[in-house]
Amino acid sequence: MVPTRKLHDFDQFLLMLMLMKIRLNMPMRDLADRFNTSLCSSLFTSWSKAAAMVVFMPDQGRINETKPLRFYAVKNLNCLIDCS
Repeated sequence: MVPTRKLHDFDQFLLMLMLMKIRLNMPMRDLADRFNTSLCSSLFTSWSKAAAMVVFMPDQGRINETKPLRFYAVKNLNCLIDCS
């Protein structure tokens, strides 16, 4: 029995694009070349805005209370994304 896919091809592409940009901080030009498209920048921008509406963002006070020691010197820290 062949397992069914949960994500369509385009959704897999978007997920891979987002993860590669966030985890590896790859330049948009590199991602565009890898995926053979010129839409990487606009796709990443629109999907990151959509994700921001879904993801819980604590207020600045809560961020300062809970940020790791190595980030205390960073004054305008808005969020930490752990992509490990």
